[in-house]
Amino acid sequence: MTHLRRCVNDLNTYIDSDQCIQFIETIKDRKACMIISGSLGQLIVPQVHDLSQVDSIFIFCGNKQRHEGWAKDWPKIKGVFTEIKPICEAIKQAAAQCEQNAVSMSFVTSGKNKNKDISLWFAKENISNPDLVAILFVMTIDPKQSTTAFASIRDLSAIEGEDEVLFSMHSVFRIHDIKQMSGNNKLFESKFSTSH
Repeated sequence: MTHLRRCVNDLNTYIDSDQCIQFIETIKDRKACMIISGSLGQLIVPQVHDLSQVDSIFIFCGNKQRHEGWAKDWPKIKGVFTEIKPICEAIKQAAAQCEQNAVSMSFVTSGKNKNKDISLWFAKENISNPDLVAILFVMTIDPKQSTTAFASIRDLSAIEGEDEVLFSMHSVFRIHDIKQMSGNNKLFESKFSTSH
C-alpha cells in the first residue's frame, strides 16, 4: 500500500465488489485505475470494463500465466502483475496517457506523408480504449491567403526531426470533410483549413 500511495493521488480500497462498483459509478469528471486480484477480476471486469469512469485495469495475482489468457480479451486491462512496483510504474504510464488523451491533438500539414503516418500511428494507439474516438486532422494552409498566425517549430521540438506547427491562440479553422477511415467506427479523418 505504501508504494501505491506514492504513485497515486487518491487510493480507495474495497473488499466488497458491489461497493467498489457503486463508488466507480459516482465518479464525475475523473478517471479511475483499478487494481484487482486475478480471481475477483474475472467477476468484476465484465461489470466495470465499459464504464467510462474506468481508464485502466491492472490484475495483481500470484499466478500470472493463469490470468493472462482471459485478461487479453479486455482492452482496458493493461497487464497482469505479480509484484507491486511494476504496477506502480504501469499506473504512472497510464496516468500520463490519460492526461495526454484529454488534450492530445496531432496536426499534419498536407504533403508531409511521413508525418501523416506518425500521426495516424498515434491515433490508432488509442482506438482500443472504448471511451475514445481517434481523429486524424489533415490541414491545408495557404500562407498567402491565411490571416491565422502560425510558425514551424521544427528546430525547437523536443523530438528531433518532428515537423510541428504552432498556431496562435484563438485560431479559427474551417472544416471541409469528416470521414470514417478504413471502415473503423473509432477512427476518423477531418480535413480543414485556416479561416480567412
